[in-house]
Amino acid sequence: MDSELLELRKLHFQVENSPYCKEKQDMCRRGWELADKLDNYEEQYYFRREYITDATFYGDVMEIYVVFPVMLSKHDEYVKKHGRDARVRNVLWTYKWVIENAKFFYQISQKQFVHFFEDFKRRCIENGFSLRTYYQYGYEFYQKIDSEKAREYYEQFLKQRRDSLSDCHACERNEEVDYLLSIHMYDEAMEKAKDLFSRRLTCTEIPDATYGKFLKYYNQEILAGRMEINEEIQHIVEQLRYSIRTKKLCFEYIGEMFFIYSISDKAKALAWFKMYCCEAEVMRNPEYKFYFSVAAMHFFGQMKNRKSYRIKLSPGFSQYREDGNYSPNALYGYYQSIAYDVATKMDNRNEASFYMDFVKLVESYLQDN
Repeated sequence: MDSELLELRKLHFQVENSPYCKEKQDMCRRGWELADKLDNYEEQYYFRREYITDATFYGDVMEIYVVFPVMLSKHDEYVKKHGRDARVRNVLWTYKWVIENAKFFYQISQKQFVHFFEDFKRRCIENGFSLRTYYQYGYEFYQKIDSEKAREYYEQFLKQRRDSLSDCHACERNEEVDYLLSIHMYDEAMEKAKDLFSRRLTCTEIPDATYGKFLKYYNQEILAGRMEINEEIQHIVEQLRYSIRTKKLCFEYIGEMFFIYSISDKAKALAWFKMYCCEAEVMRNPEYKFYFSVAAMHFFGQMKNRKSYRIKLSPGFSQYREDGNYSPNALYGYYQSIAYDVATKMDNRNEASFYMDFVKLVESYLQDN
């Protein structure tokens, strides 16, 4: 027992002083295994929350849906036994990541989301927290499912009081920008974003994530024929590139970056593809994989009449050819099949057609350009 407790303390120290890496994740797993064996709630909670935090921001987000329910169950057991848990705010903060990221995964049904969502709401009410976060992430989830329902959630989000679960003014301004872009009020969105871009309002992910929202909007407007590449767009693109490459943030926008480069700068598009094609294949986040695949469709679709295209790619790429000669048509077909597969699954989950409509829009853009 003493040796295991000593190992537990050593692991806690190591995890506390380690940057995100696979070894840290392994230490967290070992830590909660020991904590479970020793029935040490403080460490059961600590190691699971550290793991979830790293998985949310730097690792495999899908992992949180495996680890969080156990952490929540341990918390509930503790509350049942002791009446309260001083960590309740941190538990609910972690729960925010669970409901925020659910929209990305077709593996999480609408029914499962509603279960998470309503359980989060109940816990907020029972512990005296505002429902501002509840409505914020409801808006995000229903954006691609039911625009009217999303609007209703957004309006309720604005009406709720701020509290310690919803205390980031930069994130909330970013949400306002997102809503304005979704209803095509571009000038108003840019005005709202000024304080973010100037960093008068900022946080860990802002304004980096704001650049991503504008890029996603630009890509959709370009595809619809309502915008063309200009200096403003190029500035946003380079800011986001810095966020992804240097700050290691906003990885969810690598597909959007690939797409804008495939329109504006073929050399940068090729370099981007070479950097991320292997990572894109092992992504467990369906939405990230979808946008990268659609961008690859556009990139290689522009070369479908060429018999071959010479690219030096990593042997880790599933379509790797030792001679470096690739068929653009074959690569187009490869990425089209991925895009169709993910679009079908996401739309089936959402009972909507957003993703397949987007694929069709890219195909139509290729034909017209």
